[in-house]
Amino acid sequence: MWNVVALHKALDNSPASVEMTHYLQCIIKAFETAFGDPVQFIMSISPGLYLDARCASYVGQIFCEIAMNAIKHGFPDGSRGHIVTTLRRVGDKRFELTVANDGAALDLKTVPPSGFRALKDLARQINGELHIEPMPKGMQVRFRFTAYQRGDEVVA
Repeated sequence: MWNVVALHKALDNSPASVEMTHYLQCIIKAFETAFGDPVQFIMSISPGLYLDARCASYVGQIFCEIAMNAIKHGFPDGSRGHIVTTLRRVGDKRFELTVANDGAALDLKTVPPSGFRALKDLARQINGELHIEPMPKGMQVRFRFTAYQRGDEVVA
């Protein structure tokens, strides 16, 4: 997982835009290396989606937090399952990251108030909205944020 930390730190100092398919694939590879076989990651990202480095770093951190929670709570006994990630444009300058898993169902009434604090704090830092939706199997987290265009680059 140190590879993911290094990746985020490198982005923090980068003025460039980041191609999100490659970036999230690198993070997922680090997860697969760290946690092995039980959980399969499935990813669908709109082609040619670039975000500025700062925004990409936040999206990556939010993805990592959601994926870690899914592995820890959705598949606590090492059971097999899936984590499905999508990143897409949902409006002129609106984007949505969705991460869903088919692990154990989550009862939000049993989650302590601090349970999603890190996610909510990250989302707030780039004026994003976080929606946590329990499902019969697993849960889905949607993160929506607004970006603006600078040349060919989308900046949040």
